[in-house]
Amino acid sequence: MSRINQIQIRYTPIEDRILLRLNTEDASEFRFWITRSYAKILAASLLELLRSTDEIQQQQENVQKAIVSFQHEEALSKADFAKTFQDQPKNLPLGDVPILLSRFTVKRTADGNPMLCMYPEQGQGIDLALQQQLLHSISKLFADALAESEWGVNFTLSDNNHVQKETEKPLFLN
Repeated sequence: MSRINQIQIRYTPIEDRILLRLNTEDASEFRFWITRSYAKILAASLLELLRSTDEIQQQQENVQKAIVSFQHEEALSKADFAKTFQDQPKNLPLGDVPILLSRFTVKRTADGNPMLCMYPEQGQGIDLALQQQLLHSISKLFADALAESEWGVNFTLSDNNHVQKETEKPLFLN
């Protein structure tokens, strides 16, 4: 796969899934569906990756959260979220129908960057090397899609950052 040019992550209410689209510099596009259960695993993994640098691991938990939040804001200030997603791929290597992701692993590249390996039950998926800038950008797009989904998966990088469990949903009494 060529270098990533653009990423779009958005909630699709009719499907009740999150659609992940990746455009590459050679105008190829990869499309994937993320279910609610897969989103919970991905959210926890992204948070772990955001906290996994040596600089962060050497700090106390409250300092770790502040450093991650600062790094996140800094990375997002360099990202371009205003550019419209290019919707005219020349090539759809995995087909025009999004693939349902079901397998997930995290590895490290030779230079130490995390790599998300996302695959369907059968067939071809992607191995996505994540430099810090890309990791933070994907995290922001994913957090926005999760917020829109109303699935109860809290994925924010604030001081009270955690992945909300089903049992932690707020109770409303009339």
